[in-house]
Amino acid sequence: MNKHYPCQETARLLNRYRERYPEEKDRLDLLARQLAQGEDVGSRKNFTGHLTGSGIVLHEGNILLIFHKKLQRFLQPGGHFEGDGSLLLCAKREVEEETGLRVIPHPWHRENGELPIYIGTQLIPEKPKKEEPGHYHHDHTYLFLLEESQTISLQAEEVEDFQWLPIDHPFEDEHLRAITERIRTFSLHLY
Repeated sequence: MNKHYPCQETARLLNRYRERYPEEKDRLDLLARQLAQGEDVGSRKNFTGHLTGSGIVLHEGNILLIFHKKLQRFLQPGGHFEGDGSLLLCAKREVEEETGLRVIPHPWHRENGELPIYIGTQLIPEKPKKEEPGHYHHDHTYLFLLEESQTISLQAEEVEDFQWLPIDHPFEDEHLRAITERIRTFSLHLY
């Protein structure tokens, strides 16, 4: 299986996203430039920037955040694209691996052709032990609902803790603020 997400598919997704959210066009210039230059943004070895998928799990007006050991902060579950077939499937796999929860994509994605709710580019600090320079993650965030009531079982290697926070929590992280504002603006059903 090809572990790299095709550049053409990424470019189509980015173009659809930029059409829907024209006010965010400039914010996504690095990803657009990489795609225009034919870079393999699906490869973790691309240290300019590469693709990741993450998931916001919605439940009873709250969202789930996990404490990421390496980054030492709370954020939504997510990780690198690994030949998942789509960034939506990547995000789903990462949520399920890191939390042990079984989730389904929010109906909003079906209605919008698997468009992510948010695309964010975040600087990831260098990792000298892995000989990785600082680089960017082009994170495609999707919304998920629990399949049923479940108990969280954290992936101990990467995740240390979790918390459910209200959708209207005053998040410090700019990406979480933008995501939760979009969810509130769309008045999405939060289950």
